[in-house]
Amino acid sequence: MVDRGRTAPPDAARSGEADIDDHASNRDSGAAVVATPSGAPPPVRTLHFKIAMAARALRHDFDARARDSGLTSAQWRTVAIVHQAEGSTQRQLARRLGVGDVTAGRMVDRLCEDGILDRRPDPTDRRAHRVYLTPRAAPLLATLQELAVAEDARAFAGIDDDGRAQLHALLDIVLGNLRGEID
Repeated sequence: MVDRGRTAPPDAARSGEADIDDHASNRDSGAAVVATPSGAPPPVRTLHFKIAMAARALRHDFDARARDSGLTSAQWRTVAIVHQAEGSTQRQLARRLGVGDVTAGRMVDRLCEDGILDRRPDPTDRRAHRVYLTPRAAPLLATLQELAVAEDARAFAGIDDDGRAQLHALLDIVLGNLRGEID
């Protein structure tokens, strides 16, 4: 194996983060791959890995910017999903959020206590409840939209409109291919 003279900060070397980045740039450039500190081959940079890392970075940055609202990113996602599918049951919301029924129920409980959501009995199924936005959600949704636009601008810096449209179209295809596994 060839070491191109790159040295990582001690913290990065311990966590393996530098290895992932160095291996990706070496692999992309055709250079030999440097072994990780454990001697194991570096993790493969799959679509899953890249999307997960991008989602993590977006969530972290979004949380930092949204702190003033008093809501977490999980609460923001819940409000956004209710906005998209108002009148859904908690079970439907849980599926759309990708969380368990209990987790969704607790999230809805908290947002109902805060006056952002309203839970009403389902008129056709007395065991179920439907979830709706309250008027208090409107300014939060406006803030959410502003934050989302700012995050998109930052994430898409250096990508022209055609590239953005292509990325969205490709991700829609990927989501469509995987949708049956989560819906």
